[in-house]
Amino acid sequence: MTDCDKVLKNLYKLLEGDGSLPICRVLQEHLDACESCARFYKEIKEVVELCRNFPEEPISEEHHNKLKEFLRKELHK
Repeated sequence: MTDCDKVLKNLYKLLEGDGSLPICRVLQEHLDACESCARFYKEIKEVVELCRNFPEEPISEEHHNKLKEFLRKELHK
């Protein structure tokens, strides 16, 4: 596993907003040095922020089940 792989698997820790964790400093150092990972992080951070600001509305059980099935398939590729 490359450093980039390890960073990408742990980006959620930066996205959660607690930058004081030691792992977050290591992740940020990598992002400062790796343009590719930094670009990916910026894009995913924007998506997360959009989702957080999107008004919450309940979805139907049918759509909920379709989403779960889709995610299950995607995660097991």
